[in-house]
Amino acid sequence: MRIVLQLTLALFLFLPGAALASTQNADLEQARAQWEKLSPEQRSVLKKRLNNFKKLPKAERNRILKRHKRFKTLSKNRQSELRNQYKRFKHLPQSERRNIRDNFKRYRNFSPERKARLRRAYRKLMRLNPKERKRFMEKMQGWKKLSPEQRRKVRDRMRGNGKNR
Repeated sequence: MRIVLQLTLALFLFLPGAALASTQNADLEQARAQWEKLSPEQRSVLKKRLNNFKKLPKAERNRILKRHKRFKTLSKNRQSELRNQYKRFKHLPQSERRNIRDNFKRYRNFSPERKARLRRAYRKLMRLNPKERKRFMEKMQGWKKLSPEQRRKVRDRMRGNGKNR
């Protein structure tokens, strides 16, 4: 998958009308060398992906290219971690992938303060040992069964604002 992504992006470097015309010559030569190593089937797949890419709105293409550029600045270890996360994601059932995407879309609209609070809570959860984490997740199953009013009361008690103490 990694080489397909790299080659797809590299393909943009030397096809007419490519979005990355200002790429350095060394990158261009490397892309051409990689292209030459591909089988005809691989080239066909990449050409189809390029055509699909070109059909995307310009803002979406720019977003993809920006993410790719940012990815290339990461350490090799972090790149490997992200690839492994992506592989795990791809093997999840469709309903779970949809749920993750929906949650991420909601997260992007949160205020910076709420995002920071969620990141702190996540880091705290990840510091728990597996037994504690399992116990926490079991409690969360009970939380999901509570009505919004019951949840509000629990939150109020936890914050020390409880009127029902």
